[in-house]
Amino acid sequence: MLPKKTWLSMVVVPALALAGCSDGTGPGGISDSDAQLIAFEVVSASIGALNSGTASGAVQGFDALAASASSVPVALRYDYSHTESCPLFGRIGVTGVMSGSIDSQTGDGVLWLQVTETLTDCTFDSQNGDLVINGAPSITLTGNFTFLGGTFGTTQTLTLSGGFRWQFDDGNSTFCALNLTMNISYGGGSTTVSGTVCGYSVNL
Repeated sequence: MLPKKTWLSMVVVPALALAGCSDGTGPGGISDSDAQLIAFEVVSASIGALNSGTASGAVQGFDALAASASSVPVALRYDYSHTESCPLFGRIGVTGVMSGSIDSQTGDGVLWLQVTETLTDCTFDSQNGDLVINGAPSITLTGNFTFLGGTFGTTQTLTLSGGFRWQFDDGNSTFCALNLTMNISYGGGSTTVSGTVCGYSVNL
């Protein structure tokens, strides 16, 4: 039987630290350091959203169901609506849901995540002038959270994919693809990110 506590009130993601990056300028003017910063901002918005989820009414009655004599798959749903400010101007809006079910007695289950991130005039200070990025049309965050015995599995894996359009002061712009994998380690209390942004390798 699960303990009577709000252990599922929100998905708290361990903090992320920005690693060092180089300043090599790539095709069209965007640099490695620009790509690293964009990745960091998009991931930060993801973490901010996951840590601010609102539980549905089903979660409110979870303790009562957990105390019942029978094993019941409890349907759970969290709604996300979060806005992250960009370094100079603009924002990253994050909306979506996480839903699934957990056995009220064993605490085993899976919650599936489907989130959309929309970049609106998100502006960075780049070595080549102000860098503005907008969704094309958006970035998706998908994956699942597995629970065993009422606690998170050791490592959860989420995927950020999609793209955006970037533009410098001189009007030069193009489309960039973003593909990142977030590995969230609850046992070690850390989040690592790897993948590519605009063709540059990212490791945060």
